[in-house]
Amino acid sequence: MNSMLIGGGIVERTVVFSWCDPFQNGWKHPPDIIGNINAIPTGRFRIKGTLTRDGSPIAAAFHVHRRRDGLLLKAGMSDVSGQYEVTGLPGDDVYLVAIDPRNEYNAGILDRLKPEA
Repeated sequence: MNSMLIGGGIVERTVVFSWCDPFQNGWKHPPDIIGNINAIPTGRFRIKGTLTRDGSPIAAAFHVHRRRDGLLLKAGMSDVSGQYEVTGLPGDDVYLVAIDPRNEYNAGILDRLKPEA
């Protein structure tokens, strides 16, 4: 199986991870935020890094989740140089899931990211 390399700050890992868009499968946000989008936690913390595919930077969609319960915090797209920066995060550990735009690789995940102030 192929994998996509994603990086965040100093940490870079190669991973093999199958993932699908939960909203395509009819999943809902956890009960604590249904009907109240303002309940999604925010803060003054950020993560940043570079997404690469076969060693080359790529523009790819990604989702950031709170690690302790999987709550979707943010979603975005890296730029053409693979760079991403996500701001307004709470201080909790997060994980980032990046999706291969050509659908040739499984999704890449970077786990246990610690947002910085």
